[in-house]
Amino acid sequence: MFKVGPRTGFAWTVDDSTVIRGGFGLFWGPSRPGNFGLLGFSATNPYLSSLDGGITPYSQGSGSAGSLTDPFPATWNEPVGNTLGRQINTGTSLTFTNQDYGSPYIMQYSAEFQKELPGNIAIAIGYLGSRSENLDVGGVGSGSLNLNQVNPDFLSLGSGLDERVPNPFFGNSAFGNLSLQDTIVRKQLLRPFPQFTGVGISHITQGRARYNSLRVQFRRRFRGRWGARVNYTLARQYDNIWEGNALTEDEPGEPFDVYDIDGQYGPSLSWNPHSLNLNGMVRVPGPENGGIAELLFGGWTAAASAKIHSGFPLTISANSNNTGLYNY
Repeated sequence: MFKVGPRTGFAWTVDDSTVIRGGFGLFWGPSRPGNFGLLGFSATNPYLSSLDGGITPYSQGSGSAGSLTDPFPATWNEPVGNTLGRQINTGTSLTFTNQDYGSPYIMQYSAEFQKELPGNIAIAIGYLGSRSENLDVGGVGSGSLNLNQVNPDFLSLGSGLDERVPNPFFGNSAFGNLSLQDTIVRKQLLRPFPQFTGVGISHITQGRARYNSLRVQFRRRFRGRWGARVNYTLARQYDNIWEGNALTEDEPGEPFDVYDIDGQYGPSLSWNPHSLNLNGMVRVPGPENGGIAELLFGGWTAAASAKIHSGFPLTISANSNNTGLYNY
C-alpha cells in the first residue's frame, strides 16, 4: 500500500544570538494483521466447572465436572471444518482477527526558541508534541475485544442477572456446554451473541495517543573552570491502550467497557509528568608553584550527573467479577 510521510523543518535567525526552530514529520508504523485463524479446523474441549460464573459447581446427575474420572461431561468437540458455516464453535468462545484494521501512524511536531547569553551561556524553551492514530488498542500484545459483552445498561437488573431462566439451547448438542441444563443464567441470554460464551476480535485499530510537553534547557559550555547542562520537561501523555508495561503495574488485559473504547482514554502507563536532568563539570584548581604538589593535586576535574523523575501512574483493579457483565 502506498503511503506518504512528509517531513519538514525550519530555522529562523532572528539576530546574531537568537534562533527559532521547528519541525513536523508524519511516520507510518507497520501493520500487524496477525493470524486470521482457522475456525473449525481445530477443536478445544474446555474444562466445565460451573454454568453460572463460578457461583455453584456444575454437576450432571451423580457425576461432577470436578471429577478426574469425568472431566468433560459435555459432548466432545471434534474439528468440523467449514461444514457448520456461522454455527462453528457455538456453545464455546471464538476469536478472530479484524480484517478492517488501519495502518498506525504518528505525527510529531516541535518548536523551540534559543537564545545565547553572555558568558558562554545558552537557554532554550520549546514545545514537543505527537499525535498517534490507528493504534492497536491491545498494544504490542494484540489484546482482543470481547464483542459478546453484556451491555452495561443491564446493570440495573442487579442480582437478576444471575437468576436462572428457561434455556432455549437445552438438549441441542450443537450448543455444547450451553445445552446441558434446562435453565441458564439470564445474563448469557442478554449477550449480543447468546449462542457463544465469548466472541473475541483482535487487532482493533481504534487506539489513539497524545503527547504534549514543555521543555526548558540551560547550558553553559565548559570554559574556564565549569560547565553545566540542565533540562526540565513538563509533559502530558494520554492514550486508550490497555496493555501491560514492564515499567509500571500491569493494566487489565481488556477494556472495562467494549461499548465505549474511548472511555479507556486516560494517563498512559509510561507517563511521568516531571523530568529533570542535571549535568555539571568543575575543574579543581591546584597549586601553581610546581613541584610534587602540583603534580598530585593540579589539573583535576570533577563531574556529576543526576536524573529526577516523577513516578508512573498506578493501575487499581479488582480480580473478581461477580456480575460477569464485563469482559469475558
